[in-house]
Amino acid sequence: MKFLTFPTLILKDIFANLTLEQLLILSLCSKRTTYVISAIQGRQLKKVEYIFYKLTSEDQIIVRSNWETFNVKLSTVSLKDNNIIPTELFGMKREEYVRICGDLNGKLTKNSGLFTTEYLDVNCSKTHGDDILLGFKGISIRFQDTMFHASTITRFLNAWKSGKGFHNLKFVSIAGIPGRCLDKNKLTENVGINSLGSPEDTLEVKWIERTNGAVEGNRNWRDRSFNANQYLIRDNDGEVAFIRVTMFSFDFAVWSALGNPEVIDYIDMYN
Repeated sequence: MKFLTFPTLILKDIFANLTLEQLLILSLCSKRTTYVISAIQGRQLKKVEYIFYKLTSEDQIIVRSNWETFNVKLSTVSLKDNNIIPTELFGMKREEYVRICGDLNGKLTKNSGLFTTEYLDVNCSKTHGDDILLGFKGISIRFQDTMFHASTITRFLNAWKSGKGFHNLKFVSIAGIPGRCLDKNKLTENVGINSLGSPEDTLEVKWIERTNGAVEGNRNWRDRSFNANQYLIRDNDGEVAFIRVTMFSFDFAVWSALGNPEVIDYIDMYN
């Protein structure tokens, strides 16, 4: 683009008078444009803590950030017939945090970038989350109102327990499973989950979770916890994961990543 040949001081004045929405649209022109904007507006762009992409029923991609309130229409073509590639806007890689709202048509490809996202939040009421969970390679994954087969939770736990997968995974939260498909007793038997004495014997498991909105004054992280009565020990290294299961929810947290690691002392009391 010809304006990129302008001196840096002139470009700085131009960018300073553009909104984040305008900078975003301009950055899509080329990699060089993105680089120049990042280099000149780096200090200002540090105000951007997250970029939120949302697929709508009108086949559009909506982009929103914490810095400005705006919606950008990036696509007017059918998402079913085109590959949508998330942009690494101004150096903000997808590994920071990804949230999916709406419904996904079909299965994700095996090399989808969502599987390598560190923090993934899925809210898709008409979508099965089985493939997403089993293919996930990140740190934390959370599902809300997403359909699941009970056998998927069994496969996940057995793979983690045997050390054959999910080595990076620290937290899983599945809430609002339609149909109340989970059977705690059957899951315990199929996986070999241990219990902390009687059902009344529980301990509080705490950690902090990545989020995309302002929660209690903190835009990036929020406190999470659940009361656990069950735990699982990984065969190859003795790592412990605490588990809570109801008919319509599932929580999983690895001990070494908790905010209150002293809970591991309770394991010795019951062994």
